[in-house]
Formats: sequence, structure tokens, C-alpha cells
Amino acid sequence: MTKTLDVQPAELVEPGPVDTSMGGLIALAIREKSAIDVIERLTALKERADAAEAKRRWTEAVSGFKGECPPIFKTKEVQDKQKNLLYKWVPYEDIKAVTLPLERKYGITTGFSFDNTTATSLKATLRITVGNHTEEFVGAIPVPTETAGGVNATQNMGKAHTYLRRYLYQAAFDLVIAGEDSDAVGLIEKVTPDQIGKINDAIDACRKAGKWDEEGSLRAMLRAYEIDYLGDLPADRLLDLLADLDRQRRGGKK
Repeated sequence: MTKTLDVQPAELVEPGPVDTSMGGLIALAIREKSAIDVIERLTALKERADAAEAKRRWTEAVSGFKGECPPIFKTKEVQDKQKNLLYKWVPYEDIKAVTLPLERKYGITTGFSFDNTTATSLKATLRITVGNHTEEFVGAIPVPTETAGGVNATQNMGKAHTYLRRYLYQAAFDLVIAGEDSDAVGLIEKVTPDQIGKINDAIDACRKAGKWDEEGSLRAMLRAYEIDYLGDLPADRLLDLLADLDRQRRGGKK
């Protein structure tokens, strides 16, 4: 007699969803004891993907910052000895008063480091960070060694720190400073405070020689160079202006 066995089919278990993210694929490769080189390649792919995503978030945050940041107005005035307005400028703390709320909104942090290993130059690095991604912006300016008006070498270096911090931040975020062209926010496109001091010295020389009209000379000079303030003078026109002032001092044709 043949006995029939009653065999019940095994219960089928449906496989769960497969994690196809890079992290999930790496975990699967480890569980399956894949070759080391496979795991290393997957890890390298994940690192590149993470870096690309961090850069995308950085770009998105900084673009949002730029899109919302309003023009920043110059608030500080610099006058000559006769109280004539030479130029206006905006301090770094006034810039940050406008931009800090936007930095916080978009998760942006900033920081500076300075390299002043020489007495005649200063280099600064601005780091802008969003999440795990950081971009660096570097600038450098000369530092005058001569002392004038009671300003010593240490104070010159302090002024250079302040100047470079302000203009590097402006350039990195492409800030619009009211009264300037948007393409003139670079680091050394305009004359520096020390160069403006040289212009003032040349004006004083004209004044001592009796060749300076307090009512009209400054106005005529600004009009000739198509600027509103001395601080707007392009750096590459400095020597032209100093030569004009020297000719004026000597009584030549301006």
C-alpha cells in the first residue's frame, strides 16, 4: 500500500524594499561580504555625491542671500581740514548689521584669517560656510611703512585689517554699496585710505603755494576725474591725479 504524504508548501516571504541610496548600497555590499575594492568604489561615489549636494546647498543659500540683500548705504563721511566732503564709506559693522539676519536665515557662517608675515603686505582669507561646504575668498593689499600724522606702523596694520575685511566681504557676496557701480566693489579698484592721504598731502602743497581755491578747486578736480568723492577715484588714475596736482602747485597748466 502506497502512503501519500501530505506536504504543505512553504510559506513564501516577499522581499522587503531595497535601499538603493549610496549608503544603502554600501551597507548591502558589506552584508554580502563584497570585495574590498567594490566597497571602496561605492564609498568614493558616495563622498562625491555628498560633496556635490553640499555645494548645491551652498550655492542655493548664497544665491538666496544675494537675492534678498538690499543696497547698503555709505554712512561715514571723511572731510578735509576745511570740512569739505571728500568721500563717504560704510564700516564693516554697518554692513554686518544688514547682512547678519540674512546669514542666519540661510544658514551661512563667515570667518576671517589673516597672514601678515611681512611688514609691507597683508593677506586675508574669508571662509563662507553652509552646512558641510566651505568656499574661500582670498585678497591682499600693501601696508604702508611710512608713519604720518601720528600714525605708527602698528596702526597702519590695524587699518589694513579693517580695510581688507570690509572689501573682501563686499566682493565675495557682491554687495551693492549705494553710490558705487555694482562692478566696482572689488578689492583694489578704488584708491586706498593711504593713497587718499597722499592726495591730501598734494592738495596741502598746492594750498601752501597759493594754488588752491577752497571754493572751486576740489569741485573742479572731482569733475575732471568724473567722480563724486576722492574715495571713488580708480587706483590706476592715482598717478595722473598726483601729477596734475604737482603741475598745479608749480603754476603749470592743470
